[in-house]
Amino acid sequence: MVFGLFKILGYNFSPRFRDLDDQRFWRGTMPSVETGTYGPLEDIARNRVNLKKVIMHWPDMLRVAGSLVTNQVRAYDLLRMFGREGRPTPLGQAFAEYGRIAKTLHLSTRWTTPTAAR
Repeated sequence: MVFGLFKILGYNFSPRFRDLDDQRFWRGTMPSVETGTYGPLEDIARNRVNLKKVIMHWPDMLRVAGSLVTNQVRAYDLLRMFGREGRPTPLGQAFAEYGRIAKTLHLSTRWTTPTAAR
């Protein structure tokens, strides 16, 4: 969800992951749209982002972004509301799905960086 909140606000969330081998890479496919293969990344990009959830909640996601930008609500409070008792709300799930795209992009830049630079 944090990756999704940062992404919708136009920021990059760049945490350092201790072990990249444990991270999942995701691919997005639009509903009813044929896509090609991912070539050499096919094996690691097995997981699919549920873009239907993002599309369904996009207007609400934009309202959340507006509320954050105008300081109507704090991000901490939103994250608490999105994931009560370990179960994300539908809007929280949409942010998590959207965040998987940003996380995969972040991981791919870390993955391709030479080991000495990590």
